[in-house]
Amino acid sequence: MIRCAGRIALDAGNGVSSPKKFGLTSLWPSLSFPVCSRVGRSGLLSIRHPDSSPTPMRGRLGPQGRFARDGARDGRTSFRTREGRKISALGGTGVPTVLETPRILDLVGTAQRAAPGVPLLIRGEPGVGKDILARLIHAATARHPNSFIKVNCGGQPEDRVEADLFGHEMGACPLALRQRLGSFEFAHHGTVYLEEIGALPRTLVPKLLYVLRTGKFSRTGGPEIIWVGGRVIASTVQSGPTGGDDDLWQELHRLNVVELRIAPLRQRRDEIPVFASFFLEQFNRRHRQDVRLCSDAMATFMEHSWPGNIRELEETVHRLVVGGAMSPVP
Repeated sequence: MIRCAGRIALDAGNGVSSPKKFGLTSLWPSLSFPVCSRVGRSGLLSIRHPDSSPTPMRGRLGPQGRFARDGARDGRTSFRTREGRKISALGGTGVPTVLETPRILDLVGTAQRAAPGVPLLIRGEPGVGKDILARLIHAATARHPNSFIKVNCGGQPEDRVEADLFGHEMGACPLALRQRLGSFEFAHHGTVYLEEIGALPRTLVPKLLYVLRTGKFSRTGGPEIIWVGGRVIASTVQSGPTGGDDDLWQELHRLNVVELRIAPLRQRRDEIPVFASFFLEQFNRRHRQDVRLCSDAMATFMEHSWPGNIRELEETVHRLVVGGAMSPVP
C-alpha cells in the first residue's frame, strides 16, 4: 500500500480503481501525487487510466528512479533505477526456510548481539551462503522495514562501483547526464551489502573507510556532505586478514568489525540431503519433471567434497533434472 499526500491511498499490487471513486474524473487520465515517507516527500507518483494505455502504473522515486513492484512471492519490493540498477526492500527475508539452518541462525544471533552500527564481515568459500546470511541479519534487526541493497565490488569498472556506492552529481563525468543517488543514500537506516569487498578498487578504499568511521560522504562531483545511518555488511572469500600494508583490512580491524565465518558444506554434511531434496523439488516443479534421487545418488552426494558448496549442489541437481548429467556429480 502506497500512502500519498491528500489522504488518497492506492494499492500498487491490485491496480487502480475507477477515477470516480476519487472524484477526480476531470483530471483523468493524467494524475500525479507526491509520495511521502518517514523522512518527508520522496518522489512523485504518476498514474494513467488503465483504459488509455497498456503501460502499467509508474512513479518516480527521487530525481532518478522509476519504481515498480516486483518479487511479491518472497516478500520483496524492488526498485529499478533509470541506469538499470535493481535495489530491494525486503518485506520478508527473501530466503527459503530450508536454507535457514541452525548454523546460519546461530550466526544471525551473533550479529544481533553486536552493536547496531558496527560493520559486519562475513567470511566463507564461494557459494557457501554469505548472501543468505546477510539477508537474514537484515531481516532480524530493527532495520528490516528499510532497504537492503547489494553491491558487487568486483567484476565491474571502478567508476561504476563508485557510482553504485556513492552516486554522482550531473556533469561529474561525461556519462553523468543526471544526478544519481548511491546505495548509501538508498539504504539510509537500512543495510548496504558489499559482496566481495576484497575486490573493491583500492582508490575507493579511503572513501569507504571514511563512511564507516563517520557515517558521512559526498556524491562524486558534489560538495554536499550527506549523513547516512545504514549498516554495512561485507563479505569475502578470504579466510583471514591479508598481510602487508593493505589499508582495507587493517582499518577494518581497527574499526572492530565483527567477523562471521560460514563453514563449507563438506563440514555440514548433515545438511546435504535437506538441500538436495529442496532443490530437487524446486526444479521438478519448474521443468514439470518427476526425477527422484536413488540411494546411490544420495550416497555420492554425501561423499563429494563440494568445493562450490551450496551453489554447486544446486547446479548439480538442476543438471540431473533437465537430463544434462549422467551422474550425480562431475
